Amino acid sequence: MAGSAATLRVWQTDLQGSDRAEAALRIALGIYLDRPPGSLAFALGPGGKPELMGPAGRGVHFSLSHSGGRCVIGVSTEGPVGVDVEEVREVPELAGIVRSRFAPDEAAEILALSGEQRLRAFYRCWTRKEAYLKATGAGIGGDSLERVEVSTGSVAALHAAPGTLAGEWSLLDLDLGDGFASALAMRHPGMGNSNQLVPIQLPLSTR
Repeated sequence: MAGSAATLRVWQTDLQGSDRAEAALRIALGIYLDRPPGSLAFALGPGGKPELMGPAGRGVHFSLSHSGGRCVIGVSTEGPVGVDVEEVREVPELAGIVRSRFAPDEAAEILALSGEQRLRAFYRCWTRKEAYLKATGAGIGGDSLERVEVSTGSVAALHAAPGTLAGEWSLLDLDLGDGFASALAMRHPGMGNSNQLVPIQLPLSTR
């Protein structure tokens, strides 16, 4: 399932290096727009967020994230979209990060857990926050992580964010299999009944 909103597409692929990530983004956008990938041009928009140049890119929102050789790309014409993927690894400083960068309620929920459950809750929280912040173009600097509150359990939800109306955004987890945590945020309420999407495989060839 690529997405539950008609104009949303979400891809995943395996790659090595940030240069391959840019190539994957061009391929995904080329598929979405039915244009040669090499014909697409980019510019930096507000907050340094990349945008497509020219008439073909008008109203097209996209986001890319890669970690541990896995790349996720989201594209939509429905509204701003953000994706994040993180390779799940042990985080020795987890408790300190949670106390200093997460909202108090999130920190309390995560630190009440232990072992694998704590690690999973940490990555769920982190990827959901970063997906939303990438969608808005805000980034994770300063106190932005703390000011965006999300759920830490198995159901993804945006609880609070500066300047955001209740129900304005949809937040979903992306199922990339074992070893990865991933999430998608989109300014489009009620993208469907499923709380989790499985991105489709992106062919890294335009032939």
